[in-house]
Amino acid sequence: MTEPLFRQRGELSTRIVDGEAFVITRTTIKHLNPTATMIWAMLEEPMTTEDVIAVMSEVYPKTKPGQIEADVTNAIASFLKDNIVVETRASAA
Repeated sequence: MTEPLFRQRGELSTRIVDGEAFVITRTTIKHLNPTATMIWAMLEEPMTTEDVIAVMSEVYPKTKPGQIEADVTNAIASFLKDNIVVETRASAA
C-alpha cells in the first residue's frame, strides 16, 4: 500500500506575517502558528507525513522524535479538517 501524499489546495491564497501564515479560503482565514506555517510551506509540493517528520527532525534536532511526529500528524489532520490540504496517492513507478 502506498503512503498518502498531502499537498496544499491549489486555489488558496497565503499571506505570511511575522513568520505565521494566514491561509485564505472563499469563506475563512485560517491562522497558522510558526510550526504549522513551516509544515504548510513544505506541502506546496506533495509530501508524505514521514517526509515532513524527517525534515522537521533535521530542523529541530533537540526536539524528541515523538513530539515532532505528534505535531506533524496533528497539523496535517487539522489541515485536512479545514480542507486546506488534499490527500493524493503517489503514482505507481
